[in-house]
Amino acid sequence: MTTSVTFASVINYSIGLNPQSIIAADFNKDGILDLAYIDDNDQDDNYQLYVRLGNSSGGFGTAQSYNVGSGSGSSYYPYDVAVGDFNGDGYLDLVTANGDSQTVSLLLNNQSGSFSSAITFNFGIYAEVVKVGDFDGDGNKDISVADGDEGVSVRFGNGSGGFGSLKSFSIAAGNSYAVALGDFNGDGILDLVSPGIGDDDDDDDDDDDDSEDSIAVRFGNSVGSFGDATYYNVGSESAAVAVGDFNGDGILDIVSVSEETNKVSVLLGKSNGSFGSAFKFTVGNEPYLVKVGDFNNDGKDDISTINDDNLALSVLLNNSTPQSKFTNPSNDIFQFGGTEFTKIRIKITIKGRISQQFNELGIFNVDDSEGKIDGIAPGAVGYQEKALARSKTIFSILTNNPTGYNSDDLSRILEFQGGTQLRFYLRTSTTVIFSSTTTQQITSLSTGGFSIGWNDGSRSNSLFDDLVIGVQETDEDLPIGIGLQGRTQGEAIDLRAFGSDSLFSASFSIYREASFNNYVGFYKVTDENGGIDTNGDGVADILVGQEGYLQAAINSRLTEIGLSVANQGRGNSQGNFTGGGIYVPFLVVNSGVEALLDSNTDNDPTVFFTFLGANSDNSRHVRVLGDNTFGFEDLVGGGDGDFNDVVVKIKLTASA
Repeated sequence: MTTSVTFASVINYSIGLNPQSIIAADFNKDGILDLAYIDDNDQDDNYQLYVRLGNSSGGFGTAQSYNVGSGSGSSYYPYDVAVGDFNGDGYLDLVTANGDSQTVSLLLNNQSGSFSSAITFNFGIYAEVVKVGDFDGDGNKDISVADGDEGVSVRFGNGSGGFGSLKSFSIAAGNSYAVALGDFNGDGILDLVSPGIGDDDDDDDDDDDDSEDSIAVRFGNSVGSFGDATYYNVGSESAAVAVGDFNGDGILDIVSVSEETNKVSVLLGKSNGSFGSAFKFTVGNEPYLVKVGDFNNDGKDDISTINDDNLALSVLLNNSTPQSKFTNPSNDIFQFGGTEFTKIRIKITIKGRISQQFNELGIFNVDDSEGKIDGIAPGAVGYQEKALARSKTIFSILTNNPTGYNSDDLSRILEFQGGTQLRFYLRTSTTVIFSSTTTQQITSLSTGGFSIGWNDGSRSNSLFDDLVIGVQETDEDLPIGIGLQGRTQGEAIDLRAFGSDSLFSASFSIYREASFNNYVGFYKVTDENGGIDTNGDGVADILVGQEGYLQAAINSRLTEIGLSVANQGRGNSQGNFTGGGIYVPFLVVNSGVEALLDSNTDNDPTVFFTFLGANSDNSRHVRVLGDNTFGFEDLVGGGDGDFNDVVVKIKLTASA
């Protein structure tokens, strides 16, 4: 275990004249952290919310302002800002605590890094600090507000941008306005840390646990409240706290900031929920807020402070040598270290396969170290249904490869938030296999990462070689276009993160193991649900399942991309995709696209789509085999389900 942490020299950025709060998160999903903060810009206490998008060098762009808060007077304006995905669209939204107005403002992300107008929710107490977390374990983001006088109110989210009734409770001894949340002891329940203003008024130098020079940690419980405090000395009065994984061991650490000393104190966490002695680092003058994020996109948690004296933002870039953030702490549960703002990538590679069954390998996230989902334990009734509802397909592995196609070459690169816990599953044509002593073997590799072997029961032995994969943390870039792949009906090239003026060169490799002379093309849709825009206004005019969908898809196809190859042959082709859209494959069975362009509908061939509702048999005909690799089934009803009739591999490169 790494028992120390180091940071580079402090970097200061001017962000405004009277900054109040700051948060770091990736609002536009470009893989780079952005900033949101509150400031009045020297406009007579007219505080607003500002957003600055980050760039690849660790700097930030021009600020965009948003009106939040309500009422008259400075005490009604926003004091604190936090983030969370409140409507389940995969993009981070913003919330602010609005002081005497006793409200929280919610700004939903427009899926571009800009935000809609604020929606206001009443919390019934002075709203000085706002925190986001899943407090009731239902998978939805909830909001807590603290009033600075030991009171906390919570509204529970419904997952669609709305919130339920209030729940209030008190926090003994400590500043509730400066709290931070994290699961310090690994029990799946959020814990709380705050500046530990206690009752020790002695002038001696002993380190009483109640000292005002401490921070206080309280473990959460299953009923939504917190236990007694454990105090940790930081040497001076703490103004604010935050959490992150600074040494990369997968365990949350704490950072405290002191206005008196102009320093931050970092306390490294231990596996039992306790913390070590503080490491201290100098920042700007009179720092009063501290936030954590990966500001230079190197995979390490960095520290930022807002400083009262010089009106600046100080950034400490983490230059520690971290341990892997991808670990296997117990049984078959894999865990990603860091906070929800930490992003960790893993590379999963097929290392070998003997089974002759069609296999689908996938993952699903769990709620705790026991693998429970919504309180249901592995093996209990309802667990499989819950797991598959959360699942993401990694590979679909063919039983009979077309000539020239080798599944051992396949890999997937996936990205996860810190704190995520997950399990793997293997799915055959008849059953879903979860890990057990007879089905899965996990081996730690000396080079880092893990080897996972499976026994799928297709052969009468106890070996774990029916499928073998390697899994390891990686700093490789995510392949272009894979954002939807692994989701149900997500076989698509997703280029929405790029501007419409971006161009991507596509190199196609085509393989075939089928009697039919099939054709594969791509068409553009408006969103992941498959709607098609027929008049160019950016809004779906024809939806999946509606009359005319097939013809609209053919009319929206990329005319320069038409893929086919002889049986057991290998073909290569080139084409281009434009940024800003989603492109979905379609399969024309035993024909080309020309038969669909004439006025004679009697000779129209069968066409299969990614979207089941667009298929005449309502069956699945496309699967993700690997990153930007798709397998097609050309027989009605799913045929033999081998998905090797046509295989298309795509390599995307951004054009200069």
